[in-house]
Amino acid sequence: MPNLFSSLAAASAKRTPTPEEAANAIVWGVIWIAIAAVVAAAIAWIVWWMFKRLNATDDAPPFQAGFTLASLRDLHRNGELTDEEYNRAKAQLIAGIKAGSGDGADEQ
Repeated sequence: MPNLFSSLAAASAKRTPTPEEAANAIVWGVIWIAIAAVVAAAIAWIVWWMFKRLNATDDAPPFQAGFTLASLRDLHRNGELTDEEYNRAKAQLIAGIKAGSGDGADEQ
């Protein structure tokens, strides 16, 4: 008794696809190849991004005040900071810069 799958394969092998079926197969083949290329590109980008994040060096100083000494002076000069606020902010800014440089310049 012949196997069902072998008789189906034999029947389909004898039949030539119509031009519409062939065109449909080509379109779907192109679609699947495009999907595979997009997935491969996404995986490559994720690997690159993770590699970049893991090997990144932090060049920024550890203290990011958001103000420069010049901007603090301008705020003080314009009356937006009191003398006490200006001196406190200036001391914090300078301490952060010294801590970030690590050159031992705080010993004066």
